[in-house]
Amino acid sequence: AKSPSYSDMIISLISLALGVVAALLTYFFTPLAALPWPHAFWIIPMSLGYGLGAFMILVISFFLFCMAHPLEKDVKKPRRAAYWLVCQIIQWLFGFLWIKAEITGVEKVPTDSRFLMVSNHTSMFDFLIVLAHLGRFHIIPILKKEAEHFPIAGKCSHYTGFIPIDRSNPKEGFRAILKAVRFLKEDLSSI
Repeated sequence: AKSPSYSDMIISLISLALGVVAALLTYFFTPLAALPWPHAFWIIPMSLGYGLGAFMILVISFFLFCMAHPLEKDVKKPRRAAYWLVCQIIQWLFGFLWIKAEITGVEKVPTDSRFLMVSNHTSMFDFLIVLAHLGRFHIIPILKKEAEHFPIAGKCSHYTGFIPIDRSNPKEGFRAILKAVRFLKEDLSSI
């Protein structure tokens, strides 16, 4: 078994801190449960608030982390901790919005080598579903260059190491493909 990395330990500490905060909030709001039954409606929004609060803390922390680190023009390798956070945010969002996906054929995905996954791209959710349900395989998506201009997601995707491709410039598009090939050859991620 591999020893945990520094980023895994930081993420575990953040999770522990969020759990302590939720427990303290529960302790201080427990008297609400002792109120007569008409006042019990506060418990449902409060419990939903925990999940939403944890999600917002995760998103804001990641965004501040991305803002604190200057963007390099070309990311040389994907950042695993940032990738993990993006996958967690997407998984939480799918769960919160009750978006369900049926995934079949996961047993055919190679676990001993890197691979290229080509999506039929029938919807805008394709790469989100891949990140939410197949994130453990560390698959870096190739996104259109315009996605980098999205307010928060663009900077986070660039920081994470997603590969932007300029579809209007064949020379730049070829550079993006070469970067994807390098990620595969150097065993940095699947594409």
